[in-house]
Amino acid sequence: MGSIEFRVEREVCRFLDPTRGFEPVEKTTEIRRDPLTDRSSRILDMGFSPERPDVEGMVERFRSGFNPFAREGREEVTPRFLEELEGIPGGRLGRGEALVVPNLFPYDRYSAVTVLSDEDFVPMTGFSEGLLVDAFGADMEYLRRVRETDGNGLRHYSINWNYMPLAGGSLVHPHHQLIASPFPTNYLADVEAGLARYGGRYFGDLVATEEGGERWVGREVGIAWLTGFAPMGHVDVLGVFAGRASLFDLTDEDLRALSRSLLGIFAYLDAEGFASFNFALYGLEGAEGFEVHCRLSPRFLLSNALGTSDINYFEISHSESLAFFFPEAAAGSLRGHFENA
Repeated sequence: MGSIEFRVEREVCRFLDPTRGFEPVEKTTEIRRDPLTDRSSRILDMGFSPERPDVEGMVERFRSGFNPFAREGREEVTPRFLEELEGIPGGRLGRGEALVVPNLFPYDRYSAVTVLSDEDFVPMTGFSEGLLVDAFGADMEYLRRVRETDGNGLRHYSINWNYMPLAGGSLVHPHHQLIASPFPTNYLADVEAGLARYGGRYFGDLVATEEGGERWVGREVGIAWLTGFAPMGHVDVLGVFAGRASLFDLTDEDLRALSRSLLGIFAYLDAEGFASFNFALYGLEGAEGFEVHCRLSPRFLLSNALGTSDINYFEISHSESLAFFFPEAAAGSLRGHFENA
């Protein structure tokens, strides 16, 4: 078994601050290394608070245009699956209000979209456990059918969610994006390489190391929640499904626990002024030591007036995450939204 090492370097920048009468000040940047992937991220001494965006304006603009996921008319404007490929009778898969259809703009060999709700907009605090359970259940049913009908080389699965335009959502109508592929994303490739170096159950060991500590959030049945030491986003919420080596090991109770947990996380995001997020639930079949996990990070504008993105050259040109919020502080705020902290 490997050892988990939390490495951090601190670099101090000194200058004369005009906001303080040109007094000399020091600003510290923390450069942290992920214990598994060795990927670095930087936490900035910003003292930043997000401005709540004009969600109502976004929804109004969306409603003035074409919505292919609208209950009225989506039968005519959304694609259908080829039954011989996915084995889905009628070309669409439904559960409750959730409806899975092919992605009109696919990312890979198998690329689908799950429409979560009949409503064209659900506020972050407006989701119910049942709505989320049905959506995740439909997601998993689609991925299972893909694996059963064409398991040839498919090892990399994910359930993804861009909630609202600030997170890259092209439609306000809530929807998941599903991918099944023989090719890993950079993240899954880094995880598999890190697991090989580590030589054990890294995620289980990480949970055991972090439980009760400053980055610990809580448990919901079999899911352990914490914030990432070297965050992949401004706030990096990590959920580990204990003992689930395959995405297809997830039970109905696991999906209910995930849904309940997300309701608590959404309440935290809303209380902090966030109105958008990116989410991914990862499956990596056959990787020694892998455990199913998910990550969620909020998205926001640095300036609502200017429309300044929270993503800049560090992420795009250097493949390195920036964070304006310390994981330890975020975990402390998140704990209050989990019953089993």
